[in-house]
Amino acid sequence: TGTSLGLHQYDGKVTDFSKNSLDQELARLESFEKKLEGMDPARLRPQAAYDYRILQSAIKREIFGFQDWQIYTQNPMTYAPLLDISIYIKRNFAPLEDRVHSIIAIESQVPNIMIAAKTNLIPVLPKPYVELAIQIARGSAEFLRKDLLEGVADLKDERLRTDFLESNRKAAGALTDYAGWLERERLPKATADFAIGEEKFRRMLRETELIDLPPRRLLEIGIAQLLDAKKLKPGVGEMTQEMVRRYKAFEPNIPPQAIAPHVSMGFNNMWILLNDVLPRAIQKHGGFSAEALAKAARETDIPEGGTMQGYGVKFHPLGHAMAGQNMRAIAAVFQVVDGDFKHVYPPVVASMSAPPVLLPASSPLFAR
Repeated sequence: TGTSLGLHQYDGKVTDFSKNSLDQELARLESFEKKLEGMDPARLRPQAAYDYRILQSAIKREIFGFQDWQIYTQNPMTYAPLLDISIYIKRNFAPLEDRVHSIIAIESQVPNIMIAAKTNLIPVLPKPYVELAIQIARGSAEFLRKDLLEGVADLKDERLRTDFLESNRKAAGALTDYAGWLERERLPKATADFAIGEEKFRRMLRETELIDLPPRRLLEIGIAQLLDAKKLKPGVGEMTQEMVRRYKAFEPNIPPQAIAPHVSMGFNNMWILLNDVLPRAIQKHGGFSAEALAKAARETDIPEGGTMQGYGVKFHPLGHAMAGQNMRAIAAVFQVVDGDFKHVYPPVVASMSAPPVLLPASSPLFAR
């Protein structure tokens, strides 16, 4: 995480997942939680008070993961995807040799992480977690054996290459062994019991997300926030129906409104790639190389309301300060009007033409 955020003092480092290390981390979090509880946020400046609440909720979220989700003892997926080292290939933030040194340092710890996983995980685990962890571990091993090798193809230092190949082989083997262990030792005993229950879920929302609403009300709000298909451009409604049709092939009994938003996000983005960018790359720019796809993407011109999320697609051109960013990306804004959530921005998907703007009298914008 540190490396992906640009904090390169963490390059090549991974967390110690031994029980002693996890116990120390939980104690550290609980110590900070007590220190924060001893503070009076009312005495802080407004900005500091916001930071206080954000920090407090982040600490409570970590503690909730330890004690209620029990992510280190009951969720094998905690360990399976840890080896996401693609950041060292995708981003050219240092010479390749330095990045490979970091990869080797991380890969050398994978066998220890898998040993910790086997030690920490209890005998009976939730079956969905086990099944997904097996897939993730095997997929991670496959990534190391194929994609990562291609990512370091330009490495010139032969001694470094030899060290990398050895660490990569051991890491992939440890992941494959972990998947096999889960399949043999945990999957046969696994159960369908993984829900944390409404009481814990409400506490999680209240303490970690600062939301004090019952889950049923949250679902009602989410359904109320669905975009009005009539506000979208012609053809988008049909595309949405196609997404629902394909998804229901996997979950036949799921109501359309219960399909997770990330499903439509992924479908929408891939639809644009396959139906807008790729055909133009092949027909106009000679193929589907990275350069051809980039040129075709820069020519994409989808108006607002032309996607399932309501946003449009047009990228800032080369030379622009925001080159490559979607200038038609929008944030949906809602207001509570007479007890209902209404879209009020952007206008292309707004569900009311003149939404009220309710501000407290203390706001300098109140008189406007």
